[in-house]
Amino acid sequence: MTLALVFLAAGASAQAPGMDRNLNTRAARLEREKAMVAPPEKNKNKIVGRRVAYSGIVVQAIKADNPLQLLNPAAPEEYGNGEASVTREPKTGRVNGLRIFSIEF
Repeated sequence: MTLALVFLAAGASAQAPGMDRNLNTRAARLEREKAMVAPPEKNKNKIVGRRVAYSGIVVQAIKADNPLQLLNPAAPEEYGNGEASVTREPKTGRVNGLRIFSIEF
């Protein structure tokens, strides 16, 4: 009888094998849903007109209060991080160039 109670208690306290994985996937799914609901960030180095949009390092320098801060690695967040001014290789994601001035139609 005692042995049966020990096995019953051990079985009740045991977790299902995939329980942690299910919780992690639920949390990841909730984070993805939150990201999809959040509005996209406005591009700080873009000027949008009626038919075209201008972007790049030149546009960012024109819009900045102090263009020299764009070269400062410790500049405040209002000057951006430069990610919008680089081009990446599609397969590897490595940076392969700078976007000096671009026109989007």
